[in-house]
Amino acid sequence: MQVKFIPAKAVLPIRQEVLRPKLGQQDCIFEGDLSKESLHFGVFSKNQLIGVATLLVSDSAFYKTGKCYQLRGMAVCKKYQRTGAGHFLMQHILNHCKQQKVEKVWWNARVNAVPFYLKFDTEITSNIFTIKDVGEHYKM
Repeated sequence: MQVKFIPAKAVLPIRQEVLRPKLGQQDCIFEGDLSKESLHFGVFSKNQLIGVATLLVSDSAFYKTGKCYQLRGMAVCKKYQRTGAGHFLMQHILNHCKQQKVEKVWWNARVNAVPFYLKFDTEITSNIFTIKDVGEHYKM
């Protein structure tokens, strides 16, 4: 597997398939996706894009010190879930942030994805909350 930077539009098909299958691709565009500061990552297997994630510069009230990113749209094609692709992608992103001296990376995790994220020495930092048309989440 290999992780590369990809253009914003390349994340949309996988975001839709995995995260918002009942919505159109236009509903999978996040605020900040087209910002020049946003970073879009793709994990590839045999030159095929199988997973995506985005880092958006964050001005979250929760984390006001230093350089901060919000991870959004972390998704791996269903066929490749539980193959290590998501772990490989997440580890690459966290390593990138460490190299860039990013002070904090945070995200909203779907309830069913919390066990995955806990593997990365992280913790839940909020009560459960609901994102409309998406479901229940925790801030991590």
